[in-house]
Amino acid sequence: MKTQGEIEAAVCEGMSRFQVEHMGRGPRDVHGHLINDLLVIRLKGVLTAAEQRLVKSQSTDKGRDLVKQVRAHLVETAGPLMQEMIHEITGVEVVSLHHDISTETGEEVVLFTLSESPLFRETKKRQASESDSQLHRRFGHYGTRDTSTPETQHDNGGHRGTHDIIASDVMRPNELQA
Repeated sequence: MKTQGEIEAAVCEGMSRFQVEHMGRGPRDVHGHLINDLLVIRLKGVLTAAEQRLVKSQSTDKGRDLVKQVRAHLVETAGPLMQEMIHEITGVEVVSLHHDISTETGEEVVLFTLSESPLFRETKKRQASESDSQLHRRFGHYGTRDTSTPETQHDNGGHRGTHDIIASDVMRPNELQA
């Protein structure tokens, strides 16, 4: 089973390949974000030289509209290929595909709505941060101790210093194991 980061990386690689094969060049930068049952891919620097010239040479609206129409048509025609790729990577069916491109920034956004949130294994780092946030939710500010001094408060522009979670300060030892 893949981690969330491995799924996002595989999607980015697949979308870059798709851009090269269908648009003639890959993006300058690509980022994927899996958020529950939504998969958002942000591609930067996707406009070809011909598209950039078209946008600049035509009246602003006409050039922009032509580029958007062509891109929308290409995504619509190749949609089933992209959806199959996403299904293979995530193991989840794609419900819908949404797309838009900015002719000003050369940035493209592709959003896939999935039938459910894909399963993935947790990373050790994520498990640790979730444990920390569970402690914070459980103990709140009562389980913290201010370690700042008047000197550090002055040096930090009056802001409070760091806080250490000291559960034993507010709980009995037998409650710490719960």
